[in-house]
Amino acid sequence: MFAALSFEALSLFHLRRVSSLTEVRRWIEPIPHLPWVARGSLLLVFLSGVYLTVRMEAFELAWPKVAVGALLLIAPLGALMSWGPSATNASTGELQMYDKQVYDFWFPQGLENAEPETFRRQVEWWFAGGANAELPPFTHTLMAARLGRLEHWLATPRGRLALIIVLDQFPRGLFAGKAEAYASDPQALRIAEEGLWNGHYDALTQPWEKTFFFLPMGHAEGPGHLHRLDRVVALAENVTLDAPERFRMYYQFSLSQARANRDLIARFGRFPHRNDILGRASTPEEAEYVKTGHFVHLRRPPAERMPVAAE
Repeated sequence: MFAALSFEALSLFHLRRVSSLTEVRRWIEPIPHLPWVARGSLLLVFLSGVYLTVRMEAFELAWPKVAVGALLLIAPLGALMSWGPSATNASTGELQMYDKQVYDFWFPQGLENAEPETFRRQVEWWFAGGANAELPPFTHTLMAARLGRLEHWLATPRGRLALIIVLDQFPRGLFAGKAEAYASDPQALRIAEEGLWNGHYDALTQPWEKTFFFLPMGHAEGPGHLHRLDRVVALAENVTLDAPERFRMYYQFSLSQARANRDLIARFGRFPHRNDILGRASTPEEAEYVKTGHFVHLRRPPAERMPVAAE
C-alpha cells in the first residue's frame, strides 16, 4: 500500500528526477552512514507526506490534517538534504565529509571493464561539462576543503586524489568563466606534488586516477610552471603506455594536450585566455593569440568525436 501511495505521489507531483526506482536509488545513494532500510524509510515517509498533503487539500479536509501531511513531507526532506554529500555527527555536531563519496561520484564502479562507448561517455562527463549540473551539492565540500577542514583525507592515496578532484575539478565546473574557478589551484598543486614524492601517486593503479592526480601541475600558474609541465608530459607518456589498448586513444589525446600546454607556457609563461577572467592586461602577442580562439583546452583529435579537455 505504501509503495502504491509513493508512486501515485510521484505522478501527482511530476517528480521527474525520481521517476523510476533507479533514479530513487541514485538520489539517496550519497547517504553512506544510513542502512538501506533507513534510507528507504525516510524517502517513503516523504513521498507519503506528498500524497497525503495533496489528497487532504483535494478533499478540503481540516487544516490540522493538512499540516500533518505537510510535516511528513518536510521533515524527511530536511533529513535527506542534511545527509547529502556530507553529514553532521549527532554527538559532536561536527560536519563530516567522506572522501569515498567524492571518489565514487567521480569514478563510477566498473570503469576498468567498460565498453569503449561507455568510457567515451564518461570522458565527456568529466571534461565536456557533463558533471557540472551535479556539482552544486558539493559546494560546501569545496568550501570545507579550501578552509583546510578535509586534510585528513590525505592519509590515503584515494583520499588524496578525492581532495585533488574537489580543489581542482569542482571549481572549474561550479565557477566556469569566473576567477573563482582557479582560486584553489595552489592548494591542489601542493597536495598533488606531495603525493608524487610520498608514494600516493605510484600506489594508484588506474590511468584515469593518475591523470586527474597530476592535472593540477599543469593547471596552476606561477613560478616553476614550465618545469611542472615537463613533468606532466613525462607522467602522461607513462600513463599512455600503461593504458588499456581500447582506451589508449584518450590518453594519447591527453598527452598531446599536455605537450601543447607545455609549449603554450614556454611561449607566454601563463594561460592568456585567463587574462580577462582574472583582470590581467594582455601583451600584444597574447591579445593576438586570444583573438584566434585556438585554445588548447578546446582542441579535439582529428578523427574522433571527443570532449573538451579540462583546463
